[in-house]
This record gives sequence, C-alpha cells and structure tokens, in this order.
Amino acid sequence: MTDRPTFDPFERRIAAELERYVQPATDPMATSAIAEAAMRPRGLGVRARNLSRPRRFLLLGIAAALLLPATYLGVGSLRPPTPDLDNQVQPVSRTQVGAPVAPRWFAADDQSLWVHEPTSLVRVDLATSAVTGQVPLSWMDYGYVTTGAGSVWQSDFENNVLVRIDPVAGKVVARIPVGSSPEGVAVTAGSVWVANEGDGSVMRIDPATNRVVATIPVGPPGASGPQIMTAGPGGVWVGVENIQSVVRIDAATNRVGLSVPLDGPVASDGKEVWIGIDAGGTSLVARIDPVSGKVITTVDLETQGICGLAVGLGSVWVADGGLTRIDLATGRIVAHLDTGGDCGNVVVAGGAVWVTADGQPYVLRIAPP
Repeated sequence: MTDRPTFDPFERRIAAELERYVQPATDPMATSAIAEAAMRPRGLGVRARNLSRPRRFLLLGIAAALLLPATYLGVGSLRPPTPDLDNQVQPVSRTQVGAPVAPRWFAADDQSLWVHEPTSLVRVDLATSAVTGQVPLSWMDYGYVTTGAGSVWQSDFENNVLVRIDPVAGKVVARIPVGSSPEGVAVTAGSVWVANEGDGSVMRIDPATNRVVATIPVGPPGASGPQIMTAGPGGVWVGVENIQSVVRIDAATNRVGLSVPLDGPVASDGKEVWIGIDAGGTSLVARIDPVSGKVITTVDLETQGICGLAVGLGSVWVADGGLTRIDLATGRIVAHLDTGGDCGNVVVAGGAVWVTADGQPYVLRIAPP
C-alpha cells in the first residue's frame, strides 16, 4: 500500500472530508456530494491538450480534489497492483490501414472493423484482420464512427452532416444535415444520436426516414460542447466538456435525466458505465452507478492522458498512450501494452480488442486470455 502523501492544510481538509464521505462500492456516494465537500473553486480548473488530438478534456481542480486523494486513501477506490504488468497482453495481428494519421476513430459491426482515414473508411475483416475494402468519402479530417441500424455512421465535423454508409454496397447512401460541429455518434433501438459540439445539443434521428426527430440541449453553445457519446443504460451518455460533466439522455423522454460532474470520455457495455478522468498529474477511471450517478469505484492508472475507453470481454480497456486492461470483477489493472503511439482509440469486437495508436498507420488486434 502506498504511503499517504503529505497534504497542505487545504488538502488535509479535503482528505478528512473524503475519509468521512467516500463509501465502499456497496454503498457508493454521489460525486456531487464529494465535490461540495471539497469546495474547490471551479475557476482553478486548467485545460491541457494532447498534441495528437484537436480537442482535449478539461482538467479540473475539482476532479483532482475529488478523486486523486481518494486513490491514496484507499476507500471506495483501487490502486494498480505492484507487479510489472507491461506487455502481458500481446497483439496477434497488425493491419496496415493507410496513412499515419492522428486522431483516428473506428467502430465495428458483426463482421468488420471500420477505420477512419481522411478520405475513406477502411474495412477490416474481424476474423482474418485483412483489409477487405474501402468506402470513398469527401475529405474528413475529423469525425467519429459507429455502427447500427444496418449502417455505418460517420459524423462530418467540418460540413455539419452525418454520413450514412451501406456496409453491403460499400457506399454513402445519405448525408443528413445536423447541428454545428457534430462529433460523437451512438445507436439505440430505432434511433441514431449525434452530439453537436458547437450547438451544445444532441440530435435524435429516425433511421427509417433519415430525419431529425428531436433536439436535446445538453449545454451552452460554443466551443467544447458535447463530444464522445455511447449507448448505455437508459439511453445515451455524452461527455460535455464546457459543463465539465457527463450527462445521460433518457430515450423515453428525450431529456437529460442525469448529470454526473466528471469530465472525460465515457463507455458502456449496456450494463456498466465508466468515465475516464484526467485529474492533475494522473489519470483515473471511474465506474458510475447508471441510476444515481454515484461513483462506485475509481482506478488510478498512474499515467497521464486518456483518449478512449471500451468495455467488454470482462474488462475495461483504456487507450492511454498504450492500452491498459482493468478487470471488471476486481477493479484492478491486470495488464498494459505499449502500442507504439502517443494516444489512440479502442473497441471490443469479434471476440478481440482492437486498438489504434495515433500517428501510426496500423490497427492492432489483441485476443486476451
């Protein structure tokens, strides 16, 4: 167990409040209550950028006060085990997909991995790791990808459209006008959702008609609005950087049903919700109760910078300048892989984990034990 650090008077006050308030996983505490107890002025938050991505997440003083001391105190949180975990998972294939671009996004359906390139989507077979085709696109430096409703969906940040691709025909079948600077995309039963960063909104689209059927405000318009989004319990979850929160939009009401005051990428397997947080000099991953928004567990990654998360195969997978594996059952880090890049993205599909490294021309396939 790591010794407790030496706190200044303000930090001792925070530590005392955390001792009092942070609960074990069986009785989690709302993050808002911990934040109020810490009383860190929100104006002290700083913004950091990873040079490989055009946008980074706000690094809040409040998040550092909330979560970093909790990892030292060891109550309701878990630290990595001490043995050397490097390279205990190994890639079984490395597939060249194009130019060494950054950032790079991808998504998967039942048969293929779809990898973003500036002028195309590259199709990789999940079973063989072979490139099996490309879908030509207009130049698109920035745009997220997802699959569902029989299609591949890519947001076009510069042109304010959502591109719909037929995976069988391998061609674009619709370009749907959306809001300003679209980013994250998610699919639920009968709906496609897109996060409009510039408008501070999320749009719901009916894939039967390719029409917007609802627009849900989630934050103020302007820079650093809603970005990374995932389908999860109750609807869709989206990180909204300029309000320093992850919000849940309830599919039944088209309204924000929950706001979690943690800022970072969010991922879900449909049951659990995890949020990555860059807090001060370290990065953390927090498991959230999807009903109450309380923090159940935090894991200290002992690194800086989280670019993507995925949940599957009994683990949380974190793209953090490599690939870190967290065991879902214990909440402990069990492996780390150097992917050869500065950051990247990660998805679980076809019984394997696929990871990119920004600035590299390949994707890696990992078959975890």
